[in-house]
Amino acid sequence: PLDGVSLMPFILGKNKNVPHQFLYWKKESRAAIRHKNWKLLRFPDRPAQLYNISNDISEQHDLAYKYPEIVKEMYKKLFEWEAELERPLWQLDRKWEVRAMERMDAYH
Repeated sequence: PLDGVSLMPFILGKNKNVPHQFLYWKKESRAAIRHKNWKLLRFPDRPAQLYNISNDISEQHDLAYKYPEIVKEMYKKLFEWEAELERPLWQLDRKWEVRAMERMDAYH
């Protein structure tokens, strides 16, 4: 079953509450997590970035070095969420991972 809610009432201002305590995004080894005003971005090839999006909506000022405990806690929540995910069937065949890496390398 899907674990989610329609975000449209929140976007349109019809619902002033928050849709979830945590919001998660994932694509291959990259991921993001949002909790309250904090957003953590995880990358496979560089350190995580942390933003306070209430003060920095365009995500220009990385605060990870300033708030390592928040980074640690958000990483922990992200890993807990990822542990619950089923591995997509198309990822079970390693040939697709090689092709994904080749595609990503082509853009550099």
